[in-house]
Amino acid sequence: FGEATGTAHQPELVDVPEWPLIEKLAQEKLALGYYFSGHPFEAYKDEVAAFAKTRLCDIAPKHDHQLLCGIIISHRTLMTRRGKMAFVLLDDGSAQLEVAVYNEMFERHRNLLKEDQLLIVEGKVSNDEYSGGLRISAESLYDLAGARARFVKHLQLVSSPQLNPSQLKELLLPFRDGNGSGCPIRLAYTSEHASCQLQLGDSWRVLPHEDLLPMLLNMQGLESASWIY
Repeated sequence: FGEATGTAHQPELVDVPEWPLIEKLAQEKLALGYYFSGHPFEAYKDEVAAFAKTRLCDIAPKHDHQLLCGIIISHRTLMTRRGKMAFVLLDDGSAQLEVAVYNEMFERHRNLLKEDQLLIVEGKVSNDEYSGGLRISAESLYDLAGARARFVKHLQLVSSPQLNPSQLKELLLPFRDGNGSGCPIRLAYTSEHASCQLQLGDSWRVLPHEDLLPMLLNMQGLESASWIY
């Protein structure tokens, strides 16, 4: 409780990169119990808008299947005569909607049903005569990597003259899909003497892993990298 004397030593702070939004929000919830500086869906909304055009607040009954995207806020399970099913509450910052996931779908994709995770649902939306709201039943479930594999047309790369093809090959190697069913790659290649559009062969199709794009964007010689839907 005495007065400080002398000049306090200022500790030297370590210069580290800023956390990505999703990591920042996860740490906020861990420390505070809730998201403080934003909604976790913000980290995904630009990409998912390329294939899921409708926000949850605008979802309405339709005859055709629809795509719904949101963060899992909570989920509960129920035992029925046909086995265990789940009710998953999704939130995209505009509204919250509950999705029914029936037994076969639940058993196949239970690893995707985790709180605070992004979930993409392809399902049927109808009026619920009992509650007066919406009844939504899932026909397919995806995480972001699964949705990319389902909806991405190709991976677009734009190079500069400084691109090192050997370095690009080395970076892509761990992400190659040996079955040839991954995402094709198109490269807008530029050198000192010419420029052209290249599509890499099927042996260089890649799995749409979430780590791939950040690694490409940090690579010297690439001006841009993006999933094209």
